[in-house]
Amino acid sequence: DLNDDDDLNDDDDLNDDDDMNGDDDDRAASDDLDDDDDLLAENVDEERTLAISERPGKRILAAACRGNWTAFRQLATEYGSFEAKFPLFEERDELGRPALQHVVFNSPDPRRDLALSFKFGCRVDQPQEHGWRPLHLAVWKRDVDLIAALVDDFGADLDAKIPGDGKTALMLATAADDLDSMKALLDRGADPAAVDDNGRTALAHAFDDDDDDLDDDDLDDDDLDD
Repeated sequence: DLNDDDDLNDDDDLNDDDDMNGDDDDRAASDDLDDDDDLLAENVDEERTLAISERPGKRILAAACRGNWTAFRQLATEYGSFEAKFPLFEERDELGRPALQHVVFNSPDPRRDLALSFKFGCRVDQPQEHGWRPLHLAVWKRDVDLIAALVDDFGADLDAKIPGDGKTALMLATAADDLDSMKALLDRGADPAAVDDNGRTALAHAFDDDDDDLDDDDLDDDDLDD
């Protein structure tokens, strides 16, 4: 009988061990589920962020293309927090023009919209269509106030060169006999001795009858106006 009691006690001990092991397994399984839930939540949040963040640049560009400047400003401000991970101003339209080019040519308040663009990650010397910089576009537009804003307020490179021919903003201005733009650029320190890829200075462009930089097909009105 005593032996039977010992056997029963041993069985109880085994059952207790099994129960304890079962509890441990349940806890481990629960921990695994919690980890899975956390991972799932992280993935969902990441996918939601990605889904939201894939659209801002295209939406900002679309607003600029349509000339909806209220929407442009709202979207740029709303999505500004995504800029570090998802650049907002790198998207281009079918002609290769980024939003900033539309700002320069079509915004009723380009200084305001340039400031907003630069605040949220757009580069002041971002290449536009054909590699032109915003400063080149301002000279093409003959907009002295915009030239001043780009240089004085936003730090545009006065002597940035257009890829392929090496022309500077001053060369474009002299080629077009645009005295106001020339003065604005020279007053701000543009280098008159800079040379293009053919070794010509701004002065050489002024006397080159074949050099109609601002009237050629590099940038035409139909391409720039929406």
